[in-house]
Amino acid sequence: MIKSGFHRIDRSWVDSIARDDMKRLLPYQTLSDGNNIWTIFERHGLYGVKRVPRRTNSPLRAYIDALAAKDVLGVTSDSGT
Repeated sequence: MIKSGFHRIDRSWVDSIARDDMKRLLPYQTLSDGNNIWTIFERHGLYGVKRVPRRTNSPLRAYIDALAAKDVLGVTSDSGT
């Protein structure tokens, strides 16, 4: 899995998470071990991304930071302040 790069995310995954793309996220939300179904993540509660490069100049990190800034500004303007 590590060699394949499967564990990494790209901008399309970030966009899917940001717009709560149920069709894309739902297949990865649970895992069955044959006897039980385990919830891997709650898609309405995602707030951090572990597989983003830690470099501050990473284009993906900059993109996520810009999304977060837009979200904060949107909340502020909606509240009338």
